[in-house]
Amino acid sequence: MTIRRFTFLLIATIALFLHACSSGPDYPTELVQADSAYMQGRHVRGDHLLAAYQAGTIDETEEISNYRHLVELEKAYMHDQLSTENLPLINRLCNYYQKEKATDKYAKALLFIGQVFSQIHEYPTAVEYALRAKTEAENCKDNRLLCLINRELGDIFFDQRSLNSCVPYYKAYYCFAVANNDTLRMAHGAHLMGRVYSIENAIDSIIFYYKQSIALGATLPQKENIVPYAMQSLCDIYIQTEQFDKALEVMPRNELNDGNWAYWHLGQEHTDSAIYYFQKLLGRYKWQGEVEVLDVLARLERQRGNLPAALDYYERLSAAQDSMYAQQKQEETKRTQARYNFDSMKAQRDRLEQENRQQQLFIGLLATALLLMGAVAWMARRYYRHKQLADRQQLQLLAREKEEQAEQGRRQQAENSRKLSALSQELAEARRQNDAQAAHRIELETNMLALENQRIEATQQRRDALLADLQQTEVYQRLKLPSQQPLRISDEEWADLSQRLDDIYDHLSQRLLALARLSETELRICYLLKLHVAPADMADILFKTKAAITQARKRMYYKFTNIRGTAEQLDELIMEL
Repeated sequence: MTIRRFTFLLIATIALFLHACSSGPDYPTELVQADSAYMQGRHVRGDHLLAAYQAGTIDETEEISNYRHLVELEKAYMHDQLSTENLPLINRLCNYYQKEKATDKYAKALLFIGQVFSQIHEYPTAVEYALRAKTEAENCKDNRLLCLINRELGDIFFDQRSLNSCVPYYKAYYCFAVANNDTLRMAHGAHLMGRVYSIENAIDSIIFYYKQSIALGATLPQKENIVPYAMQSLCDIYIQTEQFDKALEVMPRNELNDGNWAYWHLGQEHTDSAIYYFQKLLGRYKWQGEVEVLDVLARLERQRGNLPAALDYYERLSAAQDSMYAQQKQEETKRTQARYNFDSMKAQRDRLEQENRQQQLFIGLLATALLLMGAVAWMARRYYRHKQLADRQQLQLLAREKEEQAEQGRRQQAENSRKLSALSQELAEARRQNDAQAAHRIELETNMLALENQRIEATQQRRDALLADLQQTEVYQRLKLPSQQPLRISDEEWADLSQRLDDIYDHLSQRLLALARLSETELRICYLLKLHVAPADMADILFKTKAAITQARKRMYYKFTNIRGTAEQLDELIMEL
């Protein structure tokens, strides 16, 4: 009996020990329930539970304190309130849960960092952290968390206008919502599926999913957060596809749909009503939206002959464009500062870790330092590649827009000059006949056209000034002056030359890369062609033979046009850009 009793006690002790080792921290019930409520999309209940716990908190262990911070950050994430100020705390929790091997909580912390970088438009870094979160969530098979991560990735790519990249993540978000039987996220996911099929231009599917979002959202307590926006998107699609009668059947008259009503009346050529609704949109949007509204209003007022109002809108349009450019520079400065702050924080953390490691043996310290340097180099290289891709995509879009604007400006300037000449004759005739009203109208229209020509001329003058600056650079002078020594251009000079040519010729590099995938040497050949450098000199500068330069120009012509041609045809093509 004694042996049996001893065996039983031993087995019981081992079982208790294993249970203690395998079980996690005993978190407060209200915190756990708040965490669960947020993951299920019940944000109001989560807020109440978290507030109730915070009100009664007296003393906490480190584990519970970190978990409370994580749930508080989860609340901020659900309400889109995370900012760069939260980065130090999130980073600390990320390191803590990675060390504790708490995969689900580590994945959440990574997701939160990804959203912060997304909000400051550091998209490559945001993608990196979101993908790391996705990997960790897949390891712990947390489908609700995977649902959120896929939506975050889709939003990041959509915000970059990398539309094809966002499609699989939005589809995965919708599928996870269906698998989890999560009606709230199914309704939101259906809205995003409408966005997916908008990218794919499948009109029937777009309308189907927007209607599904409306139907699912109507069954939810928080339907006001889903149904009006899905309805707005549906009406927008009807108007874009010129199904004006269907849009009229379902489009409510509320502030959310003022934009739809504006374009509905514009499509129906109801000039006065369109002006009324576009005027209501003034001040609602920033940057590009405000510029678009002012441009439409200026054109509508001009169409109905209200030239003073049109002139006023054109002046406001010019001011709005200037403000947009200034705001873009300010936002870029903020992003740079935020990135600098985060890098500083990370550098300080690494320095403290290094000081602690100095107490270890020299060999161990050296090995750790080498591993750290390799990891930093790999991360920096990966970050640079991601950022370069994102910047290239954005600049391609901007370049296309600027090309269209430049061509339109030239045509408009020529047309305006012709009209100014005709108006000058009309003004002289009106003054001769003492027609003061007609003379006043002609003077207003003349001022408006002159103002528009000044704006176009200023753009051309800027390009001329940039070209003059380029011609004064040392590298340009070396290219143009004969020399007995082989001409060598450093990487820094190439980078400066590329930037200057991009400024002068509306993002030349990005437009070339949009046409075809080019090597660094091929890009440099294009730069030299723009500068009228002879093929023989190109060969010397690029360490190639003249025959190799000729073959490279032929290959590039084929890449750009898919037609076999000569090197000289490539030269003409580049000079026309």
